[in-house]
Amino acid sequence: MWTEDFEDGLAGWTASQQVVFSGGFGRAREGSTSAPGDHAGGVAYGPAPDRGECSNGAGDFSSRDSITSPVVQIPATDSARLSFEHYVSTETGYDGGNVKVSVNGGPFVVIPATAYTFNAPTKLTDASTNTNPMAGEDGFTGTDGGKIGGSWGTSRVDLTKAGVTAGDSVTFPLRRRS
Repeated sequence: MWTEDFEDGLAGWTASQQVVFSGGFGRAREGSTSAPGDHAGGVAYGPAPDRGECSNGAGDFSSRDSITSPVVQIPATDSARLSFEHYVSTETGYDGGNVKVSVNGGPFVVIPATAYTFNAPTKLTDASTNTNPMAGEDGFTGTDGGKIGGSWGTSRVDLTKAGVTAGDSVTFPLRRRS
């Protein structure tokens, strides 16, 4: 009922950002038709420059950079499902991303790992040791077992397990932390 291939960049999506420390910085998501791992078509990605530090102050790259989808109307006769492709190559446990959902204009809530029917996220390290604004939330993090890069994977979600029912309207923020 709704697809997104990012061939038109981030048209229709709304960007937002949360920088944790005064003097710190984030990096907005970008649209591109050039992606790692021989992925064909357009993508939305969160570039992470090789700069910044975890100093809890100026120059710290602790941020949350998101894009939020347009409103998607779930047909009154369909069950709500979500499937998406993603590529993850981050510092395991500390950096990563997740998907939230807003139902009928309500607050954004993390889609829990238990709602995933295939390729569920793990959990980001908790706030006691992590400056990530999403610390402790279910999220995708890490690389491909000891490699510097990652690979493309597909995740599937039963949105009814995240509180979405037939006839609801939903939006999805795709969130990344660096």
